Amino acid sequence: MKVELTILGSGTAVPTPDRGAASYLVIVGEEKLMFDCGPGSTRKLAQAGHSLTSLNKVFVSHFHPDHICDLVAILFGSRIPGYSRSEILEIVGPLGIKNHYEKLLDTFGNWLVSKDYELKLTELDAKESLVKVNFSNYQVIAQLVNHSYPALGYRIETPSGTITYSGDTDYCENIISLCEMADIAVLECSTPDEQKIHGHLTPSLAGKIAQQAKVKHLVLSHFYPMCETADLIAQCQQFYTGQITLAKDLMRFSLANV
Repeated sequence: MKVELTILGSGTAVPTPDRGAASYLVIVGEEKLMFDCGPGSTRKLAQAGHSLTSLNKVFVSHFHPDHICDLVAILFGSRIPGYSRSEILEIVGPLGIKNHYEKLLDTFGNWLVSKDYELKLTELDAKESLVKVNFSNYQVIAQLVNHSYPALGYRIETPSGTITYSGDTDYCENIISLCEMADIAVLECSTPDEQKIHGHLTPSLAGKIAQQAKVKHLVLSHFYPMCETADLIAQCQQFYTGQITLAKDLMRFSLANV
């Protein structure tokens, strides 16, 4: 089965020429799943060779603008005459995703309401423990992580292997659990070690998580500009002995190559 990860946005809320805001595309067989949809992610999706109408599901980690603002673009673009979708679109997110959608409708009115396709909104209540959602040929596991509340990390389990996406998080037991034995773990790495921000990871912390979880391939992402001049790999390698990649926009990974 084809399982592929494309980095649509490896940056943050700070605009830079080469990095878009947080967004990641995971293809499992014939299904296309977008994890987070920060500003500009729909354009990056097109640059990666995929249309809005080909998306099957959008998973939201939390409600900060650099992770969700292009939800408006996805909904509006999916109803444009001549380009509109006909297949169901499912938006999955933490508690509050339905309320977020209703507030978007209050702001934009019927310009976001689907006409030719069914929109499904799924809230994941992970307050007490992890949440497992089974789909046709894969499973998605969500857990709360240490960021703003509610913020979710995701684990995608497929017959070909496992991919973990941290969303935004600080060091915590839940992200270690989500990363356990992952073939690919995409962990946010907002700043170098010496510029740690509360609620976010540094290279050393990401390395500790990957080493404890026995991750096969660690992909560091979600870089603020100060990361560009730091040796993130060296800092990470103090704690992690596996394969490390610094994410770049439109970079692709296949589980077959892990």
